[in-house]
Amino acid sequence: FATVTFFKLAPRLLQTSNNKSSSSPNLKLWKYTIHPKNNAEKSFYAIWCERGLDKTVIETSPPTNECLSVKDFEFLAPFMDIDVAEQLWPENYLFADPFIF
Repeated sequence: FATVTFFKLAPRLLQTSNNKSSSSPNLKLWKYTIHPKNNAEKSFYAIWCERGLDKTVIETSPPTNECLSVKDFEFLAPFMDIDVAEQLWPENYLFADPFIF
């Protein structure tokens, strides 16, 4: 299958006399590299830009009781060993091709 590596880039402000009142953007950039174990295939990349919540939203948001379930992670099945995916989600048989959902 494949090995995935990723890292996060987040903006930081340099403390200078010109930008004391400035703030850095509340963004994070994630870069993923997927390295197929079959060396004949080329690696490919994915980039995800994440915007953080405003502090006021965090402070005023009530806690939720939502729980994640195994079903919530079914989107990862095409990138897993097919036998494991079929054990976790036996009702879905399209896991062999990562581009069929």
